[in-house]
Amino acid sequence: MVPWLRMAVRPLRRMWAAAAVGLFGASCAAPPAPPTPAPTVVHEEGPEQRRGASGLLRITAEQQAQIRDLCAQTPAAPQDAPWTGLINDSHVHTAMENDQSAFAIALLKEMNASGVQRALLQPDHAPGLFEHAGFLRAVRAMEVSWADIAALCPRLVPLVYAFDPDDPASIDYVRERLDTGWYGGVGEVELQHVHLPIKHAPRSATMEAIYDLLDERQMLLHFQASPRLDPTLVDTVLTIAREHPGARFLWFSCPPMDQTGWPPNLGCGTLVHQESRGVRDGVRGLWGSDSAPDGFKNSSRGVLPYHDVTGAVQQARVTFAQLEEDPSGLAATRFDALVPTLPTR
Repeated sequence: MVPWLRMAVRPLRRMWAAAAVGLFGASCAAPPAPPTPAPTVVHEEGPEQRRGASGLLRITAEQQAQIRDLCAQTPAAPQDAPWTGLINDSHVHTAMENDQSAFAIALLKEMNASGVQRALLQPDHAPGLFEHAGFLRAVRAMEVSWADIAALCPRLVPLVYAFDPDDPASIDYVRERLDTGWYGGVGEVELQHVHLPIKHAPRSATMEAIYDLLDERQMLLHFQASPRLDPTLVDTVLTIAREHPGARFLWFSCPPMDQTGWPPNLGCGTLVHQESRGVRDGVRGLWGSDSAPDGFKNSSRGVLPYHDVTGAVQQARVTFAQLEEDPSGLAATRFDALVPTLPTR
């Protein structure tokens, strides 16, 4: 880690450690009720998991070669999988505690072995991000490193997250990052998080400028907007999507609604696993794991009934095989319609 980043991060370590179980430890998925027992499978904590400290950002020449090699491989589902079609993962999170290049290598290995072609990457949700300048710089440094990774492997599509949606000055950072060409868009923005105390005004001047930018460039906004906490968000989101037909929108855990009124550029991020009660919003759904590769910080562990992307794909394939309709839209093709294809260097 570069010296200025180490100095910026050190004063915040106690705050991050205290938040790991509470705010920082929360995933996008709703918490279980009642709490489930601890998993019986023990996952050893490797060198990549240094909680409370920023992980490595530099990519070595050896790692660059490995990322390129893994990216060039053709992913394939196990032959004994109940459904062996192509899958894309619309919901992968990484934490700043992870060594990012090692994370990318591990993720590509799991994707190749599980039959996953592309994955959408974003930082973990971060309460307090804009209250501490050093924290924001650390997350931005991690975000910048993912542009370098995406340039090596366009199958990994990162999003821009480390900006304040309520600060007009943020648009300059968002535009600067998108100008690199190595991001698919913006997200996962919390217009209203499902269970974290994070909320941003969907009609702020900054967000309006971002919608216009994404509309112009046909890029993606991945977001959360809980109508249970704010019922007005449904009409607001649908109106915004209709006003910006060139932009693509992915609404994690959207509410059930009449599909006839759903704009074609708006998809619904959906979790599918052994505890799911069927597949909601099948017409607009995009599957995502809301997870991370094994051995890395994963805020969904203990909340969702799997430990990593591999486990998520295994459970999703069981459900896909049981659907009466063709699952390829939910598994892959709607992802390709909404998530931009990055250039190959």
